[in-house]
Amino acid sequence: MKILLLDPPIIRDKANLDDVVNTPLASCLITGYIGAYLEEKGFEVTVISYPGKREAHALIDSSIFRFFDIIGIHLVYQWDNTGKVLELAKCIKEANGDSHVAVYGYYPTFTYEDILKKNPFIDSVIVGEPEEPFARLVSCIVAGDQGKNGVLPKIAGVAYRSTSGIEFQPLSPIDNIDALPFPLRDNVETEEEVFYILGSRGCFGRCSFCYIPEYHGRGSRWRGRSPENIVDEMKYLKENFGARHFYFADANFFGPGLEGKKRVERFAEILEKERLKVRFGFECMPSDVEEDTLRRLVSVGLEDIFLGIESGSERILRTFRRIANKDRNREAIGIIRRLNINLSIGFIMWTPYSYVPDIRDNFIFLKELNFLSSPSNSAHLLSHREFLFKGVDDGRMDFAGRGENPLLYDYERTYRFEDPGVQMIYDAVYPACKLVLRLFNGEDLGCGACGVAGKRGPMDKANHLLIEYFESVLLGVENGEIDKNALEDRYKRFEQAIMDIKK
Repeated sequence: MKILLLDPPIIRDKANLDDVVNTPLASCLITGYIGAYLEEKGFEVTVISYPGKREAHALIDSSIFRFFDIIGIHLVYQWDNTGKVLELAKCIKEANGDSHVAVYGYYPTFTYEDILKKNPFIDSVIVGEPEEPFARLVSCIVAGDQGKNGVLPKIAGVAYRSTSGIEFQPLSPIDNIDALPFPLRDNVETEEEVFYILGSRGCFGRCSFCYIPEYHGRGSRWRGRSPENIVDEMKYLKENFGARHFYFADANFFGPGLEGKKRVERFAEILEKERLKVRFGFECMPSDVEEDTLRRLVSVGLEDIFLGIESGSERILRTFRRIANKDRNREAIGIIRRLNINLSIGFIMWTPYSYVPDIRDNFIFLKELNFLSSPSNSAHLLSHREFLFKGVDDGRMDFAGRGENPLLYDYERTYRFEDPGVQMIYDAVYPACKLVLRLFNGEDLGCGACGVAGKRGPMDKANHLLIEYFESVLLGVENGEIDKNALEDRYKRFEQAIMDIKK
């Protein structure tokens, strides 16, 4: 019984150049974990990954698929390109109708019923954490344990069609994730590559915009690997692949409370004892940031932190159910900067229920803390809106226009803003930000704080123009001094000025 696990290409387009919320970073290791788990159970597994900008149709003519009995596809929601990946799954099934095609990942976890009803070429969907359900599915198929018409028996964690409809029963997530084998690695090429590693699963937060806790199962909790187990994997990757630079793909590197702090301190202690000499980064919440702990981590290789700030508006932070308030966010940022750790932030400028004062608070916060530091940084932060996917609590809220806007691919709900003023600002600012992102293509990300416009040439000038344009639109709407025609004229002037800089 031969098994193929496929990571299709992520297809980027101009419309979603900067959008990174369609699947969490941790999903990059899903396929590797399934593969390693199946191999540990004695099954023959092949993993194929297509990183980078590749077209899905480039895989369709490949004859390799007909040599596999079970094909698992990591199905990632890709906005308007989602249909291309589903078409790929269809072509794979048509190439060998006897193969069992299963899909897994965040997108199918929340849409398994619709996927199975509308896509007959998909035989089953792995819902939630996939290792154990996928192994049970394979064992069932290998044993030929199928009833009439090839209908599967009940397998916890696997959704499939039966004569009575869609069958599914949940499976509790794995409690001891130290027991999992290290994930398979594909396309490992150079020592300079950043190696992703997963130190925990789930999250102890319950933010209204996030689907990570729901993916791991209702009532699931944050589960951390032991520091010893994590360092063992880092040593393995260093010895076998020359890995020296790691990034933790966890939703939250720190565990909750005092025990979480002790675990991180133990991790630092082991790294120091092993003299591993690595560089690493991670994601965390402002409530996790303590100067002494971070200083200890810096001493053993910490270089990068992605900090979930999310908003500069106290009202929105409360609505998001964030643990930290604005003052705590400022304090955490200050600590990270004092320690010279590279800082990136998660920030949601626009939500369905934002009002104009919230947008003003966000803008002031970003400016005062010097996050609007380059054209691409500014364009990303000033345009980033909340996405409403299935599994996100905010997606269930009753907001203006909800009934008029359908789910895209049964997964993402579109919306218009409750506040007409916010909608007016967004409609004027969004295309300006996308223009800047397209022209600079992210080449200036992380270039540091801008000085006086013009000192470093085109990038400073473009950044100054974008910030000035945003402020003028915001102020015009606040004062009721601007209408649609005036906004269109203002955008044309901005567009021409940016194009002149880029020449």
